[in-house]
Amino acid sequence: MSTTLKRREMFIGGRWVPGSGRDYQEVINPATGKVIAEVPKGTEEDVNLAVRAARDAFDDVWYDTTPRERSEMLLKLADIVTLHGDELARIESENVGKPLAPTISEEIPPIADCFRFCAGAARVLEGKAVGEYMKGFTSMLRREALGVVGSIAPWNYPLMMAAWKIGPSLAAGNTVILKPAPNTPATAVLMAELAAEVLPKGVLNVVCGGDDAGRSLVTHDEVDMVSLTGSIEAGRSVAEAASKTLKRVHLELGGKAPVVIFDDVDIESVVEALGFAYYNAGQDCTAATRVLVEDSAYEAFVEKLTEAAKNTKTGNPDDEDVLYGPLNNADQLRHVTGFIDRLPAHAKVETGGARVGDTGYFFAPTVVSGLQQDDEIIQNEVPPHPSTAPAVIGDGLGELRVDVSSPRQRFLEAFRRRSEHATAVTEDLRKQINPTDAELQAFFKQSAARYKDAIPETRKLTYIALNQTDVPGGTPAVPDPQVLQYYQGHQKDYQVPEEVKVRHILIKVDAGADPKIDAAAKQKAEDLLKQIKGGGDFAALAKANSDDPGSKEQGGELGMIQRGVTVPAFEKAAFGLEAGQISDLIKTQFGYHIIKVEEKQTAHLKSLDEVKAQILATLTRQGEADQQASFAQQIATEAAKSGLAKTAEARHLQVVTTDYVPQNAVLPGLPDGAKMLTMAFSGKPGAAAQVSSTGEGFAVFQVTDSKPAHAPAFEEYKTHLVDDFREQQLPQLLARKTNGGRSLSSSWALFAGFT
Repeated sequence: MSTTLKRREMFIGGRWVPGSGRDYQEVINPATGKVIAEVPKGTEEDVNLAVRAARDAFDDVWYDTTPRERSEMLLKLADIVTLHGDELARIESENVGKPLAPTISEEIPPIADCFRFCAGAARVLEGKAVGEYMKGFTSMLRREALGVVGSIAPWNYPLMMAAWKIGPSLAAGNTVILKPAPNTPATAVLMAELAAEVLPKGVLNVVCGGDDAGRSLVTHDEVDMVSLTGSIEAGRSVAEAASKTLKRVHLELGGKAPVVIFDDVDIESVVEALGFAYYNAGQDCTAATRVLVEDSAYEAFVEKLTEAAKNTKTGNPDDEDVLYGPLNNADQLRHVTGFIDRLPAHAKVETGGARVGDTGYFFAPTVVSGLQQDDEIIQNEVPPHPSTAPAVIGDGLGELRVDVSSPRQRFLEAFRRRSEHATAVTEDLRKQINPTDAELQAFFKQSAARYKDAIPETRKLTYIALNQTDVPGGTPAVPDPQVLQYYQGHQKDYQVPEEVKVRHILIKVDAGADPKIDAAAKQKAEDLLKQIKGGGDFAALAKANSDDPGSKEQGGELGMIQRGVTVPAFEKAAFGLEAGQISDLIKTQFGYHIIKVEEKQTAHLKSLDEVKAQILATLTRQGEADQQASFAQQIATEAAKSGLAKTAEARHLQVVTTDYVPQNAVLPGLPDGAKMLTMAFSGKPGAAAQVSSTGEGFAVFQVTDSKPAHAPAFEEYKTHLVDDFREQQLPQLLARKTNGGRSLSSSWALFAGFT
């Protein structure tokens, strides 16, 4: 169905709100280059309306909610995302250009989990202890929600970034105004609509638009915090604008992720890992698009990377075998093409470097080699390709090479000379800490309490693993009365909703338009209706005249629609028609519609014959599980009399006896032994045989012996002691290595070869 009908407005204060201005932003499908929807370009007036709704919601409702209430609502929101996951993924794919299958499998579950995580976090927010720090006074710190948070999301992961911004803000007790990127608003407005099922009105608002809306949001006096995911330039602008009202600012900005490759790597493994750089068309601030390769490995690496890139497929997001789809928009295509066009003479395009096809914004997987550290393409984000350079380390001032004893030391020394703060390779420094036995003995003695139970409790088990093939009698039969009983008890699962398959023609006219403009639009629609009722081809007339970009090229076809997915007047007319009938003119806030119903499906219950095979499969699985559990219990009863070994022998079953194993052991023959081990470590050795599920069957087991947790002998634990000693001494060594003990920067750059 066309997103134009459903999502042309903004969502403010729990309802759809048309923009106060007359300008609209076209929403483009980057795979086709065609318009799929229009949304209003938000104005200062629209932002004021959203801020008022968010402030009222915070003051009147949200401020007084308890952590439990917010947590429960976030859990419900996670369930809604899961329930509507396919729809959200489809719209995200259509609006952003992402391949549909990985959007469903790799993005929707983490988005739902984000809300679940924040639901948990809402109930464990840190607090500070009350204390008396001056006589006669009691001091305490109380955590308060800030108020209204303005969040600006990017276009590369619009739905995921929206969740990352919405979840924490709501969990902490704030209300939110989300401004999605102007070209990717579709899932944001749908998310707001879905969230309205559980959140009070005004708690989550979505304002569409570009720079004007963003600027109004950042500078508004009643917005207490601003969160931006975007470019470094945008971050600077937001920080500067927010400083005028002393807002708190959260910035997640761009980068140029480097990968350092040494000559001891397994090149094929590294190339395979780097293939992920093309995911999402490389439009990711963590995409590995800058590769620095040691000279001796350079040519072989470039050859393998180029070969892999040539085998990387881009194409239609609906195709299941494509790794990535198009770039997100025409500006991004021009941006990427411009970098390729401006490559310096010393650079070489090994593969790709050009647009793919004439439709949409597809760009070939590309590898550029021979680059230098200060080249434009090395210093800036440019999807979708890795750029490779020989082993060059610098800060934009030119090439820097240092000959020392190892590749890692060469990179370390280069960074030490060029960085304001030293960057250390912790693994190399650890290896410089080599304690004597006397030092280790002293360390072991001083840390006796630490190692008191270092060797965990272990237990010795005997068990029989069972699955369906071990059960006498084979697969259980499912009688028809049982099928009927299940069907009658689960009829809600087999309900088919009322649906109609429709085409429509829209003659667009804005709500509140000048009467003459409205009359002209109505006259055009009436003329088309006369042609249709006179035998005119509905689809052809829709193609030629409809103002709905989402359905125009399909002859006005919207497909099957259910109740509750479009505006009330349109829905009432569509569901009031029979198959083959055509409506009179229908007026909505979008203009004048002519509707044709091609098919009509009444709400009904699927018959037993239609779902019998599905029910049989479910009941068969349940019967097998019950049968296995019963048989396992029978084995346990027999083992109580004869022992597991004799019972297994009599039943021709295999018995397994383990050595002493810890509770986290992996047990042979068991798909999932975690539950059995938990039971084994909860009971007493020598107790009667017990039954445990194992993921794909059951196990009957006994604990035959145990060894309690204890301190290790020095020689037994010497290797661990060396590691722990190094970990203790490392901070002191780092301090000595970083310019006489100056503090390290908050992040360490870690470099290591892949072996």
